[in-house]
Amino acid sequence: MFELNFIGIILIIFFINYLMQLINTGPYIHRTSKKHDIDINRKKFSKSIIKINKGDTVIWYNNDVIRHTVETQNPNIINSHVIAPGKTFQYTFPNTGRFIFNSSLYDEHKPMTVVVRDVTKGAEFSNSLINNFQISFKNLKDIIRNLIKTIKKNIKN
Repeated sequence: MFELNFIGIILIIFFINYLMQLINTGPYIHRTSKKHDIDINRKKFSKSIIKINKGDTVIWYNNDVIRHTVETQNPNIINSHVIAPGKTFQYTFPNTGRFIFNSSLYDEHKPMTVVVRDVTKGAEFSNSLINNFQISFKNLKDIIRNLIKTIKKNIKN
């Protein structure tokens, strides 16, 4: 009976050690940038607001029969030239923020808002979660050590 418990405890220790190595070295969440499609038709954008992550690209498709532009008042963002029917304009957002886009060709064109979030904030949360797991595994390792000592004492008595 002692051999079975001892082998089980050894297996648990090896498993915990493996999990600790896995947590220390990864795998970490890897996020690639995404593309978001927006149609322009009937003097409006297909969405009035979209939420994206920093580094994502928005592609505006002119599916209307008339020409359009995609413009913002933000001087850090490149505005489109005139987009002919069937053509596109795209922009990759390197910074976070809230950006309002419109078409300067038509006063009645409905605006849209692009909200760009920082994806690294989620990574910070993941890292704190990983650190908490590391602490838990270290505590568990100490508990198992004490358990082994207790079992050895009981066997000797």
